Amino acid sequence: MKVKMTGLKKLKIFLVFVISLAIYNYVDSQNNCNLNNAISSGYLESPIFDLGNSYNLTKISWQGERDNNHFVGFQIASSISSSGPWIFYGPDFSNDYIDINPYQIYSLNNKIHQGIRYLKYKILLASCNEFSSPRVDKIIIYFSK
Repeated sequence: MKVKMTGLKKLKIFLVFVISLAIYNYVDSQNNCNLNNAISSGYLESPIFDLGNSYNLTKISWQGERDNNHFVGFQIASSISSSGPWIFYGPDFSNDYIDINPYQIYSLNNKIHQGIRYLKYKILLASCNEFSSPRVDKIIIYFSK
C-alpha cells in the first residue's frame, strides 16, 4: 500500500524533524565535554623545568580558549632531582586532571609540591566537536619559598 503525502504533511514532518534537531543540539550544548564523551583527545608533556632552588608550587592558571565542547586538564609532577621520580598529580594526590577555565587561578594542594626544584606538567586537550579544539596559549605556575 502506497501512502501519498500532501505538501502540508511533508512540511509538518520536516518541521518536527528540525525542531527535534534544534532541541537535541541545545541540550547537547548544555553538557560539558569530558574524557568520557570526547571524540578526540591528546596530551602534551612539558620538558623538565629547573627552578634553581627549593620552592613550593602554589597555583596554576592558563590562558587560551575553550567552550562546553572542549576539555582542558592539567597534571603536575615535581621532584627534588632532575631524574624524578615523575608522578603526575591532579587535585589532591589523584590522577585526575585539574579542570579549570582559562584565566582562572587554581590553588594547588600545598602538601603535594613542597620543597621541590624540578617540575613538569601534562596538558590534556579533548574535544566533543570534530570541527574545533581548545587552544592553550600560556601556562602560568606560581611558586614560593
